Amino acid sequence: MKKSLIICCLLIIALALINLVSALRINEVELNPKDDCRDCTEWVELYSETSVDLTGWKIVNYDNDELNLSGSVNGYLIVSLPGQWLDNSNESVRLYNGNSLIDSTIIFADSYNDNRTWQYCNEWVFKTSTKNIANMCNNPVNQTQNNTQIQQNNTQNNTNQKYDEELEIDWDKANIINGDEFEIDVKAFNLKNQKYDLKVDIRFEENDTIISDRYDEQNNEWKSGLYYVSVFFEGPGDETGTIKLRIRDFYKKFSGDAVIYAKLRNSVEINEDIEILEQEESSGSDNSDNSTTMTNEEYFEYISKKAQELKSQDVIYLNKKTEDLKNNNVFYESATEKMKKYAIYFFAVICVFFIGFLLFRKKK
Repeated sequence: MKKSLIICCLLIIALALINLVSALRINEVELNPKDDCRDCTEWVELYSETSVDLTGWKIVNYDNDELNLSGSVNGYLIVSLPGQWLDNSNESVRLYNGNSLIDSTIIFADSYNDNRTWQYCNEWVFKTSTKNIANMCNNPVNQTQNNTQIQQNNTQNNTNQKYDEELEIDWDKANIINGDEFEIDVKAFNLKNQKYDLKVDIRFEENDTIISDRYDEQNNEWKSGLYYVSVFFEGPGDETGTIKLRIRDFYKKFSGDAVIYAKLRNSVEINEDIEILEQEESSGSDNSDNSTTMTNEEYFEYISKKAQELKSQDVIYLNKKTEDLKNNNVFYESATEKMKKYAIYFFAVICVFFIGFLLFRKKK
């Protein structure tokens, strides 16, 4: 009787461990659906072997736009994305439970505008969509072998792609003073009959680091220049709009040459040189910051170094081996990954304990 009880306990523990290591994951991503499909939208497919309540979960794209999830998932779940939420190149998707990173994809590209998607088969592969069904991971090997070439072709196609839309940006050259708010006028031409998200930011040319914040009129708050403004333009035809920017506090002592970028999501982008004028010192300003004693060249080097450090911390690596991390500064291992890593050892210890217990009982 006692042996049966022990065996039942072992089975319960084993089932509990299996449930713990079963994780919700990103299974498939559609970046660039067909234009001639009436109901085709961008989407992300999630998969879980057990029921998961999605309260507090979210997915985040490469531009750090967030989409909160709701409901529950047990098996496959298609998350339809709003508008042009994903770019056709330099795109990725991350899955969070609260602030904990659970899963992340590689950097994607897809310029083919067809029914092929990126699917997870122990590695990410590009093949015909398997929406709401199991990925065809055992399809012909040569398709997997060509993934690297597909990504290269996608990147090249996006680089060389010519868009019908055009952009112009204009600003008051004498009014771009560090510490002040300023307006950028954006003109869009030849827009199609669709909605366009827009991003405008100011960067260091040397390391492409964004140094500006953008005012969110809808929520009455300042946001990082990383974010797009949703539905800033709506075609067809020509449109004009204004975006309010400011230099981030971290770069409050910077003055000199920079670059201003404007980009329609999944479409045209432009850049122009811009000069940031020095912030005027007030009589009551705090000079405790060591940067106030630097020359402009020294300060530029200082903030460039700091920006690179911050930029490196934005990258989170999941399921990486030690040798793969030599050139990376941050390694993140989620609670789920830790559970997967140590569950087998925990289970083995429990088994050894109960086997020892049985042998001890038998000797008595």
